[in-house]
Amino acid sequence: MFVDAAERRRSEARFRAMVDTAPAMLWATNPDGSLAFLSQRWRQYTGQTEQETMQRDGFGWLDAVHPADRPEAHRIFLDANRRYEPFSLDYRLRRSDGEYRWAIDSGQPRFDARGGFLGYVGSVIDVHERKQAERALGESEEKYRTLFEPIDEGFCIVEVIFDEKDEAIDYRFLEVNPAFERQTGLIAAQGKTVRELAPEHERHWFEIYGRIARTGEAARFERPAAQLHRWYDVYAWRHGEPEDRRVAILFNDITARKKAEEALREADRRKDEFLATLAHELRNPLAPLRNAIELLRRAEDDTVARPIQDIMERQVSHLVRLVDDLMELSRITRGTFELRREPLELQTVLRNAVETAKPLIDAGGHALHIRLPHEPLHVDGDAVRLAQVFANLLNNAAKYTEDGGEIVVEGQREGSEAIVTVTDTGEGIDPALFPKLFDMFSQGHRTSTRSQGGLGIGLALARRLVEMHGGSVHAESAGIGRGSRFTVRLPLGKPSHETKGVPPPASHIVPHRVLVVDDNEDAATSLGMLLNFLGADVRVAHDGPAALSAFDAYRPGIVLLDIGMPVMDGYEVARVLRTRADGARVPLVALTGWGQEEDRRRAREAGFDYHMVKPADIEALQALLASLAVR
Repeated sequence: MFVDAAERRRSEARFRAMVDTAPAMLWATNPDGSLAFLSQRWRQYTGQTEQETMQRDGFGWLDAVHPADRPEAHRIFLDANRRYEPFSLDYRLRRSDGEYRWAIDSGQPRFDARGGFLGYVGSVIDVHERKQAERALGESEEKYRTLFEPIDEGFCIVEVIFDEKDEAIDYRFLEVNPAFERQTGLIAAQGKTVRELAPEHERHWFEIYGRIARTGEAARFERPAAQLHRWYDVYAWRHGEPEDRRVAILFNDITARKKAEEALREADRRKDEFLATLAHELRNPLAPLRNAIELLRRAEDDTVARPIQDIMERQVSHLVRLVDDLMELSRITRGTFELRREPLELQTVLRNAVETAKPLIDAGGHALHIRLPHEPLHVDGDAVRLAQVFANLLNNAAKYTEDGGEIVVEGQREGSEAIVTVTDTGEGIDPALFPKLFDMFSQGHRTSTRSQGGLGIGLALARRLVEMHGGSVHAESAGIGRGSRFTVRLPLGKPSHETKGVPPPASHIVPHRVLVVDDNEDAATSLGMLLNFLGADVRVAHDGPAALSAFDAYRPGIVLLDIGMPVMDGYEVARVLRTRADGARVPLVALTGWGQEEDRRRAREAGFDYHMVKPADIEALQALLASLAVR
């Protein structure tokens, strides 16, 4: 309902005239407790002028209170104002003829639609003579109620209905304010019972209002109203005499706040689960690594060393994959991840993904069936990232399928899209998991003995990567124990004259003079030993000054340089080398744990030619050194 400005002014004038003539002394305050409005009745009763009531920063009205009662009245009011709580207090009030008479001062807090505190509204009633007080209350009741008409909070007065056992079983709406319908969704409620409007309304509402009507004890509480699909913050108090069985209710719909709180609790729960899983997943490979190292130390021949090395390689690869997935998902979430698109044949991508997932598939003894069309499926995408998507889906299929199961990879053209499905005969997906299946850190309950855990980011990462390619991922399952199917849709691209692939890694390194700089002595020494084994001549330094000295003495052809080092970091070392005539053309490779796009930019600006993230993929490092040798 919309009211124009002129009508609003007329309404306010009528309201002011009404409250100024009311027997009760009506008032309103600002949020800081200072007086905002005091009806004419106060000034008539106490003899105070409007200026006097506003003195002392809006607390001049206290001068009309008996000196012995004034400190306590002031304290009670300020305490309630700090806590936004209703209050009622008695004090002796000086009448204009000088007589002090007992009065009841009651106030209720006001809030805006967002829960912001607006101050109080209230009334002061002379109760020196009971009959006069009852008459004054009766005459002012309707005026007092109109104070709730313009507020955003819902307000109603209800009559509680009791059965023959004096138990509250329903209540009838006697009066409602304009905000009532907006706060409840109940239309034309006045005169009706809540059972008529919401037959399944919870019993706790009847019990609370029945107790208030019987005892007169006000209550502030939060409760759900399931049939209304809402939560409420409620303040309720008895209205009128005990025999009236009436309750006045001031309330706010706090559903949005409750949903936000629940979302925070869920996020906190998932964070705790993630941290616990992360600790578990990182500890898993550490145990066999430690055991393998000890076994290598004691091994006397290659028959023992070789399987131990295989264990260590698998576990290190697992650790690297965990960290890489976390970093990539973080970069995608923050919008700092970029695809390296090129024309691709999807069949080639799928073969690379199968090769990546083959060890896990073979370990489970699964039968893998690949059904791809003879005609090429051309897509425009990042070969590495798309292979990562399908490898994740294949790894999931292998992990959650019992030994000896079947996994089927199928590809086909459908209109302007390439469709790839990964189907397994595994434990299936609980229908309750589907809404959050692709959420970050989502962890469903798994029972398969094939399950190897995880951080709950593989499917989230796969979905993000596919969506970045303009495609979609869909999961389906007939239920627990009945397998699952994941369908990836990608837009088809234009065919290219040549399909780029990953060149095979060099089996050795053309001899190089390589300077390895890393403050982690184990990392530097082990990398130096590996490069020596592959045919390079290597020198090692462990900080910036030592690197500069080694460069002058050794004259390397390539420098592998860590970034985060004491004394001088890698950026500073690179800048110094680039200022030297003999260091201007030497290839500098940043070999670092810092892999964000900002880190790559800083490396380029410092003079690095290449950037590789620790632990470096050995085949990629071999390929880089081989290409540098050719040049």
